[in-house]
Amino acid sequence: MHISGTYQSQSPPTDQKKGGVGHLCCTIGPALTAIKALSHETYEIFSMTGVTNRRAMVVRAPGTPLALVERPPPDPKHGQVVIDVHACGVCRTDLHVVDGELDEPRLPIIPGHEVVGRVAAVGQGVETLVVGQRVGVPWLGSTCGTCAFCRAGQENLCIRAGFTGYTLDGGYA
Repeated sequence: MHISGTYQSQSPPTDQKKGGVGHLCCTIGPALTAIKALSHETYEIFSMTGVTNRRAMVVRAPGTPLALVERPPPDPKHGQVVIDVHACGVCRTDLHVVDGELDEPRLPIIPGHEVVGRVAAVGQGVETLVVGQRVGVPWLGSTCGTCAFCRAGQENLCIRAGFTGYTLDGGYA
């Protein structure tokens, strides 16, 4: 998996993390203003609970209610970062996934691709992000970096793309 980009705040953060659980909101707001390429680093999204588990809302089967689950926090692998989710927007695409209107989602899946949070941990080889940095994760969550489209700078057309909240776990965490 390779992340194609992230949003980075140009101003000091004004939000506060409460209760160790990701917050769900309908809009992300004006705090995110610039986009920055990540040199094909990947990510793992989770919500810190301060002890041993993370909480997430999961789609287990199309057309069923989201289920609250707890999982141990991940350790970032080489080239990965772990994100402590502060907010995640609700997009119509998320509703398509939940309602089963998109073919072949990876199930169970954590929906949500309008993610805002802070880097909680970095894996080896990550050079462009640091712990505590405010980031966002878009729909295009990963690219291969090797196909003709990626090599031509057209990662949005990658033939092996991964999509946040559809084929990669998203921000309802």
